[in-house]
This record gives sequence, structure tokens and C-alpha cells, in this order.
Amino acid sequence: MDKCGEILVKIDETIQDLIDGMGELGCLLAVAIGVVAVGVWLCGLNA
Repeated sequence: MDKCGEILVKIDETIQDLIDGMGELGCLLAVAIGVVAVGVWLCGLNA
């Protein structure tokens, strides 16, 4: 697995933990992190 894939897996695990631990606030945070993750992923495609 490449570096980008590893980072996305870690982000995904972190999002799951946040949702479990924080409920509604965690959900909002997860959306924000998800948007960043998609941005990073798109940048990776263009690199």
C-alpha cells in the first residue's frame, strides 16, 4: 500500500473513533476531515 492509501485508512479509522466518541460533534468533525481527505486524494491524483 502506498503512503496516500495508508493516510486515508488512518483518517477513516480516526473518523470512526470520533463518531463513536463524540456523537453529533464527531459527525461534523468527520465531515470536515472527509472533505480534507478528498482534497488530499484529488491532489494525489494530479501529482
